[in-house]
Amino acid sequence: MKLSIIVPVYNCAPFLNDTIASLFNQHDVLLGTDFEIIAVNDGSTDDSYNILKTFEWQGLSIINKPNGGVSSARNVGLKEAKGEYVWFVDGDDSVDSNSVRILLNLISNNPVDAYTFSYKTIPEEYQYHSDESSDTHSVTCSEKVNLGTILTPWLLVIRRKFLIEHSISFKEGVSYGEDTMWMVFVNAYPLNVLGISNVLYYYRQQKNSAVHLVSESAKKKRLDSMKLVALTYKEALSKRDQQMTTEGLKSIKLRLYWTVQNLLLWGIRNVDDQSGIVRFLENNSIRHYPILWSRLFGSKSRGELKTNLICLLFPCSLYYKMLSCLFKVK
Repeated sequence: MKLSIIVPVYNCAPFLNDTIASLFNQHDVLLGTDFEIIAVNDGSTDDSYNILKTFEWQGLSIINKPNGGVSSARNVGLKEAKGEYVWFVDGDDSVDSNSVRILLNLISNNPVDAYTFSYKTIPEEYQYHSDESSDTHSVTCSEKVNLGTILTPWLLVIRRKFLIEHSISFKEGVSYGEDTMWMVFVNAYPLNVLGISNVLYYYRQQKNSAVHLVSESAKKKRLDSMKLVALTYKEALSKRDQQMTTEGLKSIKLRLYWTVQNLLLWGIRNVDDQSGIVRFLENNSIRHYPILWSRLFGSKSRGELKTNLICLLFPCSLYYKMLSCLFKVK
């Protein structure tokens, strides 16, 4: 089998039927022979599981597990996958009806480690129609692909063996930034990538998606995730895997710096979290504070420019001591 499509599912009942239907409505390919669809129900409390069951007789593989987050669901699906390549599709998005045919043709005629493609953003109220497809009869390839600009796994179809050999999985416990971190580690190793300009994926923009939530519980998850991301990057740099490229290690270091700055900016904007952030950075020896000029000149608002300037004033070993006094860390 050439391709395994893994769909993590958690409380996405309003859109799930469209997602699975788009995966089944593939032209000129055979489910079960050419590709498989694995849906991982991550402890959904809505009607998601019942929707999945309606597709089971057509060949959908369903895995039920307690809720553990999207990273956990993807990892479980990856362990069960049999395809030479894997593609992670979110449970509220859709794919083009020619996408699998195009990907399988690329795998057969242009075998590389990974493939990337274009996507289209669709509104939340979008409804999938089985007769819809983009003009995907001609495929335009690009020899140069900058994976550093791709920060989400659904834009990448990757050889499963590559992930296994380099022990690359999704970091469980991280609920914000898990996609970017996975892509950073994928890009840290030598990888042959073929890109095409065809639109194969339809990304649904939701108003209440995880990246837009601002509740107190969501804020705590975001802060905890940033801390875990920082520790993961720090651990990777300390191990210095010999198979990683020089550019890959630089990217991990830059992402660590980026995460540190995000934590410090969070502390400036959220007074109650200030002392805890400084203690976390000090206790885990994550220092010193770096200057990220791109953040300074890339400020989009006066408030963002102000906080970036404040952080820029103290790029030295005294920075944390200053913050400890300022934030009254005990």
